[in-house]
Amino acid sequence: MGTARKESAAAEAAQPKSRIRRAWEGIRSIAVALLVALAVRAFLFEPYSIPSGSMLPTLQIGDYVVVTKFAYGIRLPFTNTMLWQRGLPKRGDVIVFERPTAVPETLIKRVVGLPGETVEIIDGVLHVDGVPQPRTLLQPGYAFDDYLESTRTWVSATADLYVEAFPRGEGEARHLVLQARHLRRYREGPYRVPEGHVLVFGDNRDNSTDSRAFGAVPLGNIRGRADLVGFSWGKRGPRLDRFFHRIDGDVPAG
Repeated sequence: MGTARKESAAAEAAQPKSRIRRAWEGIRSIAVALLVALAVRAFLFEPYSIPSGSMLPTLQIGDYVVVTKFAYGIRLPFTNTMLWQRGLPKRGDVIVFERPTAVPETLIKRVVGLPGETVEIIDGVLHVDGVPQPRTLLQPGYAFDDYLESTRTWVSATADLYVEAFPRGEGEARHLVLQARHLRRYREGPYRVPEGHVLVFGDNRDNSTDSRAFGAVPLGNIRGRADLVGFSWGKRGPRLDRFFHRIDGDVPAG
């Protein structure tokens, strides 16, 4: 009888220790999972949502893109210091970056000018170092939905839809751009790209706050390259056709 009581008392004393051990193991597992998630977000991939129509029609309002953080190298988290430079952005890349202004803001635009180049727009056509970049009218009066952040309302709009091509290596990088008829300006620029910077424009060329407003973007401000739309939510609900949609993956030859 005495032995049974001792064993029962020992078992009861061990139970709190066992519960504490299981609790610490659970906390440790959660901590490890959080650290892995933070490391992936800091160095590998990061989601970014599209809040405006500046990159229409390439990126729709409500798209959630996957940003490849290591596309150009590894940046020290929460800073603009590059730990390792893998390479430079290419003309035509869609990048996520911090706007080089007193009040930082994360934006997404397309690279149109590289260090040392001069970019200007003449009658809607992009010129790089005096060379016009080919573009083909795909659809005049293209209709699309836009979202006005000032009033938080959706509006219907139209613009001319073009396929713009950037010669790159042995091929070319093609993407879609919009040009509004009523906002057409004959000449913009020239914009000289300093060393260590890139010039960025929105694909919704006449409705985008980009390097024409805040200047060239330092390479250290680039957070990564956007390659994929992982998820998309429009004004009528999820847009299943855009799930895992590769950016610029279905642009016609023009």
